Amino acid sequence: MNEKGYKAYDPGLICLGKQYTENTDFEEDGGIICGAGMMHYCVNPFDVLNFYPLVREDGNFSDFTSVTALEPPVTEDGKKFATKKMHVGAKLGLGGFVKACVDFAIDKTINEMPKPEYVDVSNNAKIGSSGGSAKIGSRGGSAKIGSSGDNAQIGSSGGSAKIGSSGYAAKIGSSGVYAKIGSCGGYAKIGGSG
Repeated sequence: MNEKGYKAYDPGLICLGKQYTENTDFEEDGGIICGAGMMHYCVNPFDVLNFYPLVREDGNFSDFTSVTALEPPVTEDGKKFATKKMHVGAKLGLGGFVKACVDFAIDKTINEMPKPEYVDVSNNAKIGSSGGSAKIGSRGGSAKIGSSGDNAQIGSSGGSAKIGSSGYAAKIGSSGVYAKIGSCGGYAKIGGSG
């Protein structure tokens, strides 16, 4: 099976009174998911924070490691997993744990995004984005786009294109027979043709 995940501990790599060590295999005799005889971990590193805080009440950080389930895991909620046999990897430290969270988020939001063949390219596409320098392009007969950010830049075309943008230097371009543009901001500029 060898499923990879993350485990959190009290300082010193202690979990529920059990002492763990880095780069070591551990085995239990089995039992129920949240009971004795099983070791617990999460696939999503953010989920371990449901069981151990990032910063404890005493001001110390919890410990975190990567882990690998060496036997098929069981779960009741798809967030907390349990196994009888586990490899505990190296201690991550705060920076390593934050990197694991960022890498996981990137993998889930970018690497697992639908491929172009699944993207909506119909005449009624609707897109929303925000960010300091958000840039969006959309096309379709009734394209509707909303974006906010100090340097938002949006381009849209279609017979009834509608665009709204706000920001100090918002820039919008739209073309179409019934093109409509709205913009607000300290230095807003609007240009359109139809």
